[in-house]
Amino acid sequence: MTRLSLRLLLTVPLLAACADPDPNLMVGQLETERVQVSGPVTELIVAMPVTEGQRVAEGEVLFRLDPAVTEAARTRAVAALAVNEAQLAEIQRGPRTEAIAAAAARQIQAREDLTMRETTLKRIRDLQRQKLASDDDYDQALAAENMARARLAEADATLAELRNGSTSEELARASAAVEQAQAELAMLDLELERLTVRAPAAGRVEQVLIERGERPRAGDPVITLLRLEDTFARIYVPAQLRSQARVGEPVELLIQGREEWLAGSLRWVSADAAFTPYFALTRHDRDRLTYPAEVALKGSVSELPAGMPLEARFVEP
Repeated sequence: MTRLSLRLLLTVPLLAACADPDPNLMVGQLETERVQVSGPVTELIVAMPVTEGQRVAEGEVLFRLDPAVTEAARTRAVAALAVNEAQLAEIQRGPRTEAIAAAAARQIQAREDLTMRETTLKRIRDLQRQKLASDDDYDQALAAENMARARLAEADATLAELRNGSTSEELARASAAVEQAQAELAMLDLELERLTVRAPAAGRVEQVLIERGERPRAGDPVITLLRLEDTFARIYVPAQLRSQARVGEPVELLIQGREEWLAGSLRWVSADAAFTPYFALTRHDRDRLTYPAEVALKGSVSELPAGMPLEARFVEP
């Protein structure tokens, strides 16, 4: 065989391989929604019942944070609520009979004291007129009479307050204090619940970023969760096929390693063009623009890993 014949034999397969057999095929890969699960506060991780690769159901416990500080605050809030409820109950019940009787006795005593002080003041005034008492004696008697009158006024007000009961303003303040204490307790109960972090959706634990015994900051990702039910295909629509790319358009997908085509529908397509990704480059569309799009799958492919390459095509009507 001559060198020319050998060269032709090698060139023909290469040309066949470089030729694009179907310009209507699009390329892409499987994608799975990832959820970064973090803790609500900066606390120690005291439990981590899941491991990487484990499937979890929605609401299943992923990890727990140390509740000691929040539990102490809750204990204090329970005590504060008890105090406020007792004060409200006392205001609603009104003063006891014993308290009213004691106030009435103090009023009688204050009235009798005032009567005595008035008598003393009158006697000192008469003696002063007879030059038998000094001005200082009169001033002291007058001051004592004024103080006795003030004590009687105070005793009258106290007794009237007890007999009339609490005002609407006092009742409103006490009720508001109880509601505030209840709200603080409810907030702490919620904080305690949030310290047990649960899976926001069913999926598989892809990665544990922070282990038990560590103290992540609030908001730092602790676990990466793959939402397997949200597996979809990301494809790249060439410019010449963009007019066919309408949301809801049926699409067929062929995943690498499988023989059957899967059914799907276009759920999103970008309005802006982008350069063809590196893994989609062929000699046919190397210099062309593509439009990223997403295809919702109708079949279950949750057992396949994200990143699996695939081909796609629009279904002919």
